[in-house]
Amino acid sequence: MTDQNFLSYLHLVKRAAIHSQQFRHTNYSSRNLSDNAIEDIGLQLVNLFEELYERNTGSAESETRPRKGTPNDPADGENGQVTTRPQPYR
Repeated sequence: MTDQNFLSYLHLVKRAAIHSQQFRHTNYSSRNLSDNAIEDIGLQLVNLFEELYERNTGSAESETRPRKGTPNDPADGENGQVTTRPQPYR
């Protein structure tokens, strides 16, 4: 697993732990998790999101746009280029 993927899962798991502590009033913390547990939980959260997204939107995976590259319709982007956000969403 690349460092970027691991950091992505780590961020996701930390946010889930914070959300759980704030809104469900639990003491679950991401500090006690091993790197393998973080990868496993992060991957399961991503898979769950994708599965529920498809179920709730009626969208199949083949209908979604690619993650990287140019848009399917050049009119979607300026001169067919994908613009990226300089800062992550917060």
